[in-house]
Amino acid sequence: MSLTHQLSAPPTCSDYNLDTRTAKINFGVSVLMTFGMFASYAPQLYKIVKRKNAEGISPSFLLLGSLSGGFFFANIAMLADPVVHCCKRELDATECLSASLGVIQIFFQASMFYTIPIFCLIWARRQADQNQYEEIKRVTTLVTASFFVSALVCVVSKVTGKYPRTIADVFGILAALLTCVQYLPQIYTTYNLGHVGSLSIPMMCLQTPGGFIWALSLALRPETKWSTWAVTFVAAVLQGVLLIMAVSFEYRDKKVDERTALLNGSVNGDDDDDDEA
Repeated sequence: MSLTHQLSAPPTCSDYNLDTRTAKINFGVSVLMTFGMFASYAPQLYKIVKRKNAEGISPSFLLLGSLSGGFFFANIAMLADPVVHCCKRELDATECLSASLGVIQIFFQASMFYTIPIFCLIWARRQADQNQYEEIKRVTTLVTASFFVSALVCVVSKVTGKYPRTIADVFGILAALLTCVQYLPQIYTTYNLGHVGSLSIPMMCLQTPGGFIWALSLALRPETKWSTWAVTFVAAVLQGVLLIMAVSFEYRDKKVDERTALLNGSVNGDDDDDDEA
């Protein structure tokens, strides 16, 4: 679907029909992506619980990522009127679910990312770095307030009917801008720390390729504009950079550990020979 079409022609109910092979494939991929989204956050949440600290997780990364997710959801929610209209008038239950998956996915993505600072607050409250913990508390408070303000703006715009498209674009642009810088503080933190800490590599391994697939899935949806799917594409690119850095650090540390173990084994062997002598 071209950008010109997205900007000039609103989607019709026939665009949501599952009467073509492409539409069915996109529906199947979207369903798998929704379940995969839950699975992708599980390693990160588990690692925070296991380590009981948030070492290596940048509070600025949590702030920008949570705000971006909230604005991202507000963006597509403001554009969901055609979906609601068609679900009421023409679509059956399966087609309505398919049409709504874009909104559902983004809601779950924003919610799951928000669980990361929540888990940090619960499980890392006794960590050594209390300054970082206090920063995460402030991040959580600010993000929660932002969610309420964004919801209020959306409701007022919907009720009054004033500037819904403009407000949607503003939310989308804010989400895109925040996403463009979201990973920079995390990349900086990981680079300076020299290892991943409580940041989960399995999560990034699942989310990076999934981000590109999700961006394509969103781009093919008739109710979304470029400001919606571009956010996911940018996030996938930047997360890929962070993933490469994290894997390189893990590989380096593994080699160092192997060399250390080999040297220790050699020293112990020499000591045993001396004792026998």
